[in-house]
Amino acid sequence: KQNDVYTFCGQMFEGDGGVFLSESKNLAKSLYECSNHPKIKAGELCVVYFKQVLLDDEEVDAIGIFKSENKDTFIKYELTVDGSYQIYDDKGVGTGMMDKGCLIFNTAKKTGYQVASIDKTNKESAQYWNEDFLKIKPCADDFHFTKTVMNIAKDFVTKEIANEFVVTKTDQIDLLNRSVEYFKTHDSFSKKEFEEEVFQDKEIIQSFRQFDESYRESNDIEVSDG
Repeated sequence: KQNDVYTFCGQMFEGDGGVFLSESKNLAKSLYECSNHPKIKAGELCVVYFKQVLLDDEEVDAIGIFKSENKDTFIKYELTVDGSYQIYDDKGVGTGMMDKGCLIFNTAKKTGYQVASIDKTNKESAQYWNEDFLKIKPCADDFHFTKTVMNIAKDFVTKEIANEFVVTKTDQIDLLNRSVEYFKTHDSFSKKEFEEEVFQDKEIIQSFRQFDESYRESNDIEVSDG
């Protein structure tokens, strides 16, 4: 309820064309207030209302917010009165050059709407798009859980395990491959089963559990252990 984008989009979904225009301006002001990093570029902002977007086999309305920061040079051909052509260059935004954008779907309002977001710019200076402006977090679904567990396992294998155990690069690659293979061959996740199949050694499993707990706490992550 304290998220500006959530509030403005809620007004758009429930209101008429006049509300859409005023709330679009509010979105622009909110984005401007978040754009205080010296590396953030100026650009054009486009807010669009889409009707009957297909999401998980359901038709819902959606609001698109797109920001273009970079322009391409392109060639234009113009036919003159005497039948010849004049060629000159111009600058514009290419259709495949979206720098930042999101679709906010009119679904799951009670939990914060479902959002698809993209950001192609520098990660360090562009956190303001997802974190400061949209204030979004990953959906708590199976894909997110799988990705999170794999990231935890990867960080443990590549950054932590060598501090406590004697492992070679080959051993580390083998552990990473086993973690990927687990999710390829199992329809459901069991943390105990995952640990036994991937790490196999009791001491390494215990070390992973401690790392996992610390990782979740420091990154404020909730993952179902199955």
